Amino acid sequence: MTTRLPSKKIGKRFRVKPGYLIGTLVLITYAVFVLAPFIWTVSIAFKPPEDYVSVPPRLIPSEWTLVHFEVLGQLGAWTGLRNSLIVSIASSSISVALGTLAGYSIARYQTGGRNFSFWLISQRLMPPLAILVPLFLLLRIVGLVDSLIGLTLIYSVFTVTFSAWIVRSFFLMVPKDYEDAAAIDGASRLQTLWHVMLPLGRPSIIAAGAFAFVVSFTEFLFASVLTRTDATTLPVVISRFLGVQARFIGELAAMVMISAIPAVVVGVFFYRHAVAGLSMGGVKG
Repeated sequence: MTTRLPSKKIGKRFRVKPGYLIGTLVLITYAVFVLAPFIWTVSIAFKPPEDYVSVPPRLIPSEWTLVHFEVLGQLGAWTGLRNSLIVSIASSSISVALGTLAGYSIARYQTGGRNFSFWLISQRLMPPLAILVPLFLLLRIVGLVDSLIGLTLIYSVFTVTFSAWIVRSFFLMVPKDYEDAAAIDGASRLQTLWHVMLPLGRPSIIAAGAFAFVVSFTEFLFASVLTRTDATTLPVVISRFLGVQARFIGELAAMVMISAIPAVVVGVFFYRHAVAGLSMGGVKG
């Protein structure tokens, strides 16, 4: 003898809410909108030149080739990638180090007053064009135009405010009981910061570092004005092959593909820590 489940229960179990369905469709549409150009760019990077104008267009190359990557050294792409990595790693390290100390000081000792943290984050609202010319004149006076050091200092200044904001917001959520317990055990303030607070604040520190790295690696405006030949970054190199030089479309696609790899690597390896740091650091302002 078989038993039948009531049809009402089956209908309720497999019923899909309209809001969930609409949200899923929106996410799928957005994913296609974002990924389709990148997938097409990757395809062009491995296509032979005759596939560019094939009718109908070919997503999968008729013949996989690395000819576009072989000439990137002559076009300055590898030098630009090296400069971008050096500047990004150096500026994000400086930004995280200074931002962590500043964020902890603001959270625990009210450094700068009650509104100082708001003033820090408000610096992100300043249009970069407003200070581009003064920065160029300043770097020219000190001899740091077209240098990795000058670009690193500029990126560090621009990202340290957001790093301090993330770390400060995170430390505001950490109970002071941890520091009181460390003080009872005889730890100094520096020891408490190093052995207690920094391990607790690791998610926010990683989030700040990932943000600073991606911003520095992809920045174009200051790099295009403050560099010439020696310190040219990869975004500037890519911009030189846009427009009328259509014969470099394969090489341009290869450069774009290479430029996306560092950001993807940072996102894959530090995604969990970055989400935790940004979400917990954004709860309390």
